[in-house]
Amino acid sequence: MDCITKGTGTNSNEVEAKWAMFYSITSPQLGLKGVNLGNLLIKKVVKKLQQDLPNISQFSTLSPIPKFMEWFETKSHQLSKKNERE
Repeated sequence: MDCITKGTGTNSNEVEAKWAMFYSITSPQLGLKGVNLGNLLIKKVVKKLQQDLPNISQFSTLSPIPKFMEWFETKSHQLSKKNERE
């Protein structure tokens, strides 16, 4: 991770990488509501990666899943209760 955050060189695995994964980018600023900055930024990064690392041919995003945390907390609570009974 240092090679990314500190610009200390290249990661030895990046030359072998075939995939690039992105997490959704959203803006918390009310004035930017509806402006799809994440899409623009991801497209710019994809273009740069295609230039710098042509071996990466698959790109994907891990977008937030609506209500996932609520579902996860419910399932976690149910599992905890089940384990307490056993």
